[in-house]
Amino acid sequence: MIYCYLSSRWIYLLLSVVCFGVYFPIVVGEALPAWMLLYPTLIFIITVALWKYVTKIPVAVGLLLITGYWLGCKAEHDTNSDIPVISIDSPGLSTSNGLLDIDEMKIVKLETSEQVLLSSVSEIEIVDSLLLIKSGRELFLFDITGKFRAKVGRSGLGPGEYITMSAFCFNPFNKEVVVIDAYKYLMLRYNYDGEYIGENKLPEGSVKWASTIRQSSDGNLLIANQINKFDNAAYSLISPSESKTEHLFPFEISTGNYSYYFASNPIVATNDELHFILPFDNRIFKYSNAQFETLYMINTPQPMASKRELNQIDNFNYASYKYMADKGLFSGFTGIFETDSIILLNYLHDGTTPAFCAINKGLKKGVSYIYPTDFSKAAVPFVPIIGCYGNSVVAYSSINMLEIITGMLPDDSPYLSQFKEVAYNSSEEDNGCLIFYRFRS
Repeated sequence: MIYCYLSSRWIYLLLSVVCFGVYFPIVVGEALPAWMLLYPTLIFIITVALWKYVTKIPVAVGLLLITGYWLGCKAEHDTNSDIPVISIDSPGLSTSNGLLDIDEMKIVKLETSEQVLLSSVSEIEIVDSLLLIKSGRELFLFDITGKFRAKVGRSGLGPGEYITMSAFCFNPFNKEVVVIDAYKYLMLRYNYDGEYIGENKLPEGSVKWASTIRQSSDGNLLIANQINKFDNAAYSLISPSESKTEHLFPFEISTGNYSYYFASNPIVATNDELHFILPFDNRIFKYSNAQFETLYMINTPQPMASKRELNQIDNFNYASYKYMADKGLFSGFTGIFETDSIILLNYLHDGTTPAFCAINKGLKKGVSYIYPTDFSKAAVPFVPIIGCYGNSVVAYSSINMLEIITGMLPDDSPYLSQFKEVAYNSSEEDNGCLIFYRFRS
């Protein structure tokens, strides 16, 4: 009798843990926190005390699920209630509604010489009127007028040389350029003239999947990782001085034997804060003073893909974005850029077409646009954004692309003269241009 009495209760506890462990993630959409195991344990204790009033296990489990639903909804409400929610409208290509009000556009041609021939421009960072530009496997410094200053490091095995340039950034607090070599687990440091200063050994495995890094004001490095099948941390936080690494924000998708970038620019430095996005997420996060918090939640143009829907995709890859879009789902942002007045978030409109959301920080409202391809109809010749500076976002255009845009702009476009001036005074072998779009404050 006593054995059956205790066995019934242990069976109930097991059912409580299993039911709650499955049910809570469905309600809240998050993995079960460890402290939540206290909940079924508490229910178990109460049930033992009041067993004669709850004689049916199914009744007890029913009460558990009802209470779990209430706690789940409450947890979700408590988590998100204080986070500003930004709504997004979709006007298409128009840029004259006041939310995306471009005050000035300026084209800066990058100097061409035998020392610096850019094959392409995939990433840029701008700090203290200096441009840090990645072209292929090389890194170059320009000033804000486009004048070439220096090449930063080079491929090799010697001092100041790297085997792989996995990621790079400015360290504006020490006036340095930082390059991460994931093969040697090194952080190489250069001054603003491109001269080698020294290096720091990083913990083994800490930067193996690094794609983007930014220096924080507390001396730590925030690293966005490539999505891969071996490590599921979207970010890592490294303290070079303490040789310590934290792996953060795990994602739960299955990939093949490859890795890929979930965003071209997932982190943006603003004042003394780092703002960043996560894969398959609609929130903007902040890192400052060794603390993480959610900054904004975005009402995305389409419903967000749930974790359950993501987990149903085997061998997730770039084609999966198209698959999700065909199901009417939003798969997350692919880049974040921030000015004094605007946050710009890149994404893929239908899984393939580049688009962006422009958010007015003062109004906490946003508008989504598709990047134009027919510049004869676009109000602004807006080229896909790859950087930001002050109150401007920055795009890159090759000379060939610049000539195409020039030929498409209507005669009454206020931007035509600038495009003509640069295009007609350049050859296709020249380095390309940066286009600065300044927003009205």
